Amino acid sequence: METQDIRKEDEVHGRIKALTHQTLLSLLRTYDHESKLFYGSVQNNRSTPGTWRDSALVLMALQQGVEAMRRDRRKVEIVPMDKQDDWRRLEEDFEKNLRKFNEGRLEPISYNAYRAIVFQPTVDKIIGTNTNQILGKEARAGRTAVPFVQREAFSCSCILSILNMYPLEKTHGRVFMDALDMVLQELVHRYPPHYVFGGASLTGTEPHTFVAYACIRSLKELAETVQQRAREHERVSALLGHINDWLKKSGPIFKKYGKSKWFIEFVDGEAEQLKNPVGLSAVIRALKNDVLPGLRKDNYKSGKEQADEIAAQFRKAIGDKHTKGTVIYWSEEFAGRVRDKVSELDKVIDRGYENVQGDWDKIKAASKSDGTPPPGTDSMKLAQKEMKNAGTPWRRAVFQSMIYDLQTPRYIYEKLGTKPTLPEITEAIQKVGQHWADSAQRTRKYLSMFAKWATQELHRQITLYSLNGKTSFDPVQLAFALRIHHDVEAEPNKDLIAKGLEIVLETQHEDGTWPTGAPFVVDWTTLAAVHVANIEIINALMPLIDKDVASRTQYQLCAHRVFDWLEKNHRVVSSSKRSEIAGWSTDRLLETERVDMWATAAGLQFLIAYGRLRQHLLKLEMAETFDFSRSTLRWSGIVDAELNIPCENRITSKIYENYIRPFKETGESNHSAMVLHGPPGTAKSTLAQAIAAELGWSLVTITPSDFVKEGIEQSENKARQLFKELVLLRESVVLFDELDEMLRDRQDQQSQTGIAMLRFLIPGMLPKLQMLKQFGEKNRLIFIVATNYKDRLDSAVVRTGRVDDAFAVVPPDEPSRYCLIWNFLQNAGYPEAEKERLASFVAARTQGWVYKEIEHLVGLVRKKRFLHSNSEEEKNLTEGLAVRDLSPKDPPNKTLSEFRSYSILGQQAALDILDFYRGRDKASEEILSVLGAYGVDTRNRNPKQKRDLVQWVTGAK
Repeated sequence: METQDIRKEDEVHGRIKALTHQTLLSLLRTYDHESKLFYGSVQNNRSTPGTWRDSALVLMALQQGVEAMRRDRRKVEIVPMDKQDDWRRLEEDFEKNLRKFNEGRLEPISYNAYRAIVFQPTVDKIIGTNTNQILGKEARAGRTAVPFVQREAFSCSCILSILNMYPLEKTHGRVFMDALDMVLQELVHRYPPHYVFGGASLTGTEPHTFVAYACIRSLKELAETVQQRAREHERVSALLGHINDWLKKSGPIFKKYGKSKWFIEFVDGEAEQLKNPVGLSAVIRALKNDVLPGLRKDNYKSGKEQADEIAAQFRKAIGDKHTKGTVIYWSEEFAGRVRDKVSELDKVIDRGYENVQGDWDKIKAASKSDGTPPPGTDSMKLAQKEMKNAGTPWRRAVFQSMIYDLQTPRYIYEKLGTKPTLPEITEAIQKVGQHWADSAQRTRKYLSMFAKWATQELHRQITLYSLNGKTSFDPVQLAFALRIHHDVEAEPNKDLIAKGLEIVLETQHEDGTWPTGAPFVVDWTTLAAVHVANIEIINALMPLIDKDVASRTQYQLCAHRVFDWLEKNHRVVSSSKRSEIAGWSTDRLLETERVDMWATAAGLQFLIAYGRLRQHLLKLEMAETFDFSRSTLRWSGIVDAELNIPCENRITSKIYENYIRPFKETGESNHSAMVLHGPPGTAKSTLAQAIAAELGWSLVTITPSDFVKEGIEQSENKARQLFKELVLLRESVVLFDELDEMLRDRQDQQSQTGIAMLRFLIPGMLPKLQMLKQFGEKNRLIFIVATNYKDRLDSAVVRTGRVDDAFAVVPPDEPSRYCLIWNFLQNAGYPEAEKERLASFVAARTQGWVYKEIEHLVGLVRKKRFLHSNSEEEKNLTEGLAVRDLSPKDPPNKTLSEFRSYSILGQQAALDILDFYRGRDKASEEILSVLGAYGVDTRNRNPKQKRDLVQWVTGAK
């Protein structure tokens, strides 16, 4: 990137960040704690009372703004409905934040406080309030509901969306059921001109894609919630499996967390990660309140006795349909509400078909008359009635499916009997999880049916645009038809999306607005109309763009025009209760002294999405110069190389607790820079990939070639530019790899040629490394220096303040090798006992082997089916695997009698520690850790013995 581009990007990011912060603050300051509603609008020192629909829209936007808030690691207790002190304290914090903002300082808002004091109490009130007050009263039969007054699909979809964000068992009450039914009722109404399911209207005439999208979005979110529920069941099932294995003292989990303290901390941490406990709340409560305290107690029960006791506690939590607070009771209670809804629909279906049957009887009788009215008229009217009636059975089908989804878990759990084993409960929860995954898939398949109307509308709008002359082409209808097709079509047509997107972009005005489309609400008495706001159009388009194609520049221009419009039309108004409220009103009105909360919420959604877009485009541009990647490697799949040491001292524990967990939970960390050092092949780069994957961040790798690609004479300018670009990144792990020679101690006179000539860069790089670390702490960025020779690095590079930690990454010790081998043998068809025997045997004979070498060896072993013998004699394995002992025959020191080395199937470790560490006295701590991988116990040696070990390895003795 050119210098001017870097400055521009930095300046735009600052503007986005400031406007986002001000918008967040303004929205929160319009919350009324008494009514649990946000204001509807603010104008001329007065505020309009809010509605549940608009408040739901604000809450949805605020949830998307989480990354712009401060997330505290401590929990904030939910405020009781009659308690005001904490709310007043939060209000005071808002006012302090506003004062700081006016002074040019951005103090992030506490997400924890917002969630506990605003979000949860508001949703709780929605759940516990009469349905008519939340959704509005139903219109009379045969009448179109008065929009925003009586119950209609758009408002119901907003409420349904916010309930999907609050996945608790109490969420699924009457409000949830009636909102869902109204959304379905609208989507199965056949509107012209397509007469297929999927359209939705607030006028009772033509459907509008904006309304249809809101309805379909709420159902899509419901499917995503169910899918997340399936994943949570899978995690709980795996956790119970770990508990069972640990109690049996077998498998990788026991190797990793042998001590009860370590294992309890692991289980507790896993339980805290569960975000969607619906259908499992009672089990998780039993885990936290009964199982973990029981494991903490010092007792002398056998593993089986403990497992049986834990199984009884979980079975009690699963319960039955008569015991309140249990899993089965919730399932049956929810199923009862769904059955009530099915009964309501049955009555509607009966009445509809009775009317159709009556009309049909009249038609048959009239066919014998004189032909008046015109033949076929009555039959056509009957066909329209039948089309209208057809939607109700579809609604009923959804609720029937829900009953099946709720009853199946109950049947699975009831098969457990009264005294199941822990593995049986584990398997039952796993089966229920698979059932919820199937349910989510069925819901998505059902949703794809609703995409047909949008797809037809998409084709119609593209055709209208291509015709010569004036047509009824509507870019607004096209934009939301595109979004529906993109989101729920089983196989979205990429070419169709690209064409539709191109048309929408072409119709945008230079000021960032679009032509006014058809209104989605019309008052036929006053002819007043409500149109879709421009900011809502761009919000529909943001996820559609294929960010990796050449057209991204055009899309960025489109989005930047909207950002310019937001800046130009941003206004600050006064209200009766709040001194200043900043935001926007709809662009379809010319009122300049008004701020609408729904429009401001839409503005916040765009600012969050636009910030992400610019960050993504920045990474794409930098990827043309540097190596950017995204890894799918799971942190849970990483095996620490030193399982023989206490859990809290392992590098994976330290990295997770000091780097990953703070960034995941709060978005900030005072640890943002580390050095990973150790012999080649010890998975230093893999660790960096896993950190990035666990955080969901990008990994950018910087090598010496990035400094010298324009010539060594330009390397200093290149280094300066590189660091300027790095501080534009967010949510990234920066890996400085293979910089050993470049960062070598400047006093070292060896090797002054080649890359080592770049050592003159070190004095200029040091402040930049420190700046990068400080930047990363607040901006979700971690940098890692990976080196094979930490002892040769310039001491100023690894000084405290520039890096937080230096971690030795060494070959795996025996328990670690056992876990790796066990993982590599998964799905190989070995019985558990044979897998245990094989993993133990090979792990005891692969001292000094690194990850890739062990993986390759296990691949060779898996090809050798001779291991499927009934014999368990070690001799058979030794001969079958061609094991040769390469250990020193006459160790120079008795402390080295434990040092072992082997070859297996003609393979052996590539690392020769005597050669690699020769003359490297400064690497003593790393050497002692590496010796642990060879079976040498260095922890229980006295200082003299440790010095002797190091001197033998370095050749000093």
